[in-house]
Amino acid sequence: MQHEGYYDYMLRRYREEEEKAAEKKWDYETPLLRAKIGDLEQEINVLKTDLKELTQCYYTVLKRLADVTKEN
Repeated sequence: MQHEGYYDYMLRRYREEEEKAAEKKWDYETPLLRAKIGDLEQEINVLKTDLKELTQCYYTVLKRLADVTKEN
């Protein structure tokens, strides 16, 4: 059995620690992030509904304006 040198050992340990840190960095399954994603999805749906209603009102106003201008 060959003895691992000090610098080789330290380099190996450094790489192992970096790999562990990289795994933690890419862990997106935390409950806090899931909750934030859920909140953002809900906000997006509310904004889509609002935009739909605003668009309907806009075209209603345009149609009414066209009707009023034709009457005169």
